[in-house]
Amino acid sequence: MIRMSDLQDRFEGRPALVLGGGPSLPADLKKAPMKDKPIIIAVNYHALQLVKAHYMVFNDDPLG
Repeated sequence: MIRMSDLQDRFEGRPALVLGGGPSLPADLKKAPMKDKPIIIAVNYHALQLVKAHYMVFNDDPLG
């Protein structure tokens, strides 16, 4: 597991998409600027069902 703070400045200057799991996500993804090859960060499993994210962040223990 990697802490987000360990990634600070690693992708400086590169665009990022932070994807939540709201009902508007599928439509919003169609409008996302993918041509710049952004870093994709999912904040829950809903987003992971729609895209292959580079990272997933969470506050609780995913194993239990």
